[in-house]
Amino acid sequence: MRALSRVLLILCLGTSFTLVGPQGVPAAFAQSSVEKKLQSSLSDAIDDYDILQIQDAEKRLEDAIALAEKEKYTGPVLAKIYVMLGIVRFAATRDEAVTEDAFASALENDYSAVLDPAYATPTLEDLMARAKKRVPPPQTSTTVSEFTHTPVKTTEGGQALVLKAQAPADLNVAKMMALYRRFDEQQYQRIEMKAQGTEYTATIPGSEVRTSQIEYFIFVEDQNGDIVARAGSDQAPFNVTVLGSSNVKTDPDPDPIEPDPEPGASRKYAYVSVFGGTGGGLLLSGSATANPSVVPGVGTAPAFGHTTIEAGGMITESAHLGVFFKFQFAPAQDFSSLNPDPGSGFWDTEEPCFGLGLPGDCMLGLKYKWSFVKTDSLRVYSSFGSGIGRVRNWIQFKQRNVQSCGGKEILSDSTSSYCYLRDTVRNGWFHAGAGGGVGIPLTDWLEFTGDLYVMVLLPKTSINADLNAGFTFLF
Repeated sequence: MRALSRVLLILCLGTSFTLVGPQGVPAAFAQSSVEKKLQSSLSDAIDDYDILQIQDAEKRLEDAIALAEKEKYTGPVLAKIYVMLGIVRFAATRDEAVTEDAFASALENDYSAVLDPAYATPTLEDLMARAKKRVPPPQTSTTVSEFTHTPVKTTEGGQALVLKAQAPADLNVAKMMALYRRFDEQQYQRIEMKAQGTEYTATIPGSEVRTSQIEYFIFVEDQNGDIVARAGSDQAPFNVTVLGSSNVKTDPDPDPIEPDPEPGASRKYAYVSVFGGTGGGLLLSGSATANPSVVPGVGTAPAFGHTTIEAGGMITESAHLGVFFKFQFAPAQDFSSLNPDPGSGFWDTEEPCFGLGLPGDCMLGLKYKWSFVKTDSLRVYSSFGSGIGRVRNWIQFKQRNVQSCGGKEILSDSTSSYCYLRDTVRNGWFHAGAGGGVGIPLTDWLEFTGDLYVMVLLPKTSINADLNAGFTFLF
């Protein structure tokens, strides 16, 4: 029961650790999450409408709008929700004023919002036109003060489609990408946009402009690979109507194009690392475990094999926050015969591995990692963290009471006879540390990782370094 209670306490502690750290989540990450929820609600509402569940569709759309207001979200997805709400309410009530109000709200979120051709009728198109007269178009300026893009609404089939965007001089642009897909395609294809001053352009070849419509969006990456600006998204792309697409002649046997992965498909949100390693330390205080009268003094001592499991979330692609559990499995000692001092409570107990019954010492902690180099073939990161637990350092000392040597080889010097005995020093209970590591991607979900972590342990003091190697799984 005692061990079980400690397991529960450790789990509670780990849970609380995950709630501590950088205050708040980056707005881009949070907005992406809200956007996906809104898109899901819109899809469900469309399904309800298609099977004539009008009230259910209206309720889903109203709940989605309430969520957007709560999260202060605006943009194309919310505009599509308002358009669909107008369609649903007109089907339910035939109230033109209510429908026009919904369309006006859509245009306020995205002035390029249009009716879905599958649901358009002459009456609804007239109400959309009336709403457009009510809503003033967005103001334009010749001075670029923010990332801007004017959506393309129509193009001619078989002709190159040019996309343009403008970025302010102070925007950290390492790469700007346009991603597009044709009607009935699932994957996006990627084109890097070329800079001409503050204007960036990308050209979709005319051979690709041969379906009834093309969807696209644009995003900007900084040197760390983080998205710092975007126009549209994979969940809410811009839609271009292709005129005369049925007249475009196509190659009867075109070469297959292997599209680059779309960013949303490769974005990972969680990780689990499994390491094996070893370490050593500089002892600054503490006494031997089985021979408390032996004080080794200042010196180095090995801290042999351990395994570490670390799990956490990716706040951004560069910032990771996780909890780690380390079990040091050698050298083992018979604590049943040592009667260790229980200490003043859970935090500074002398029992091995928090009293869980494992034959070694354990550490539990919180660790924050920041990737400052991130390429397709290499990731380099720094880390820092803190937590509770002990490190077991192995020492060797002279035992001059030969009756306690227990069959060890008896030696002698000018003073007396002696033997060498081994024992451990277990410093801690609090630890804080910093380090870093490298990761080599093996697949899009697996990475080989090498890690170095240096800790200061208190109040029984030592400085310990752990050298780890293992695998990181990305989800």
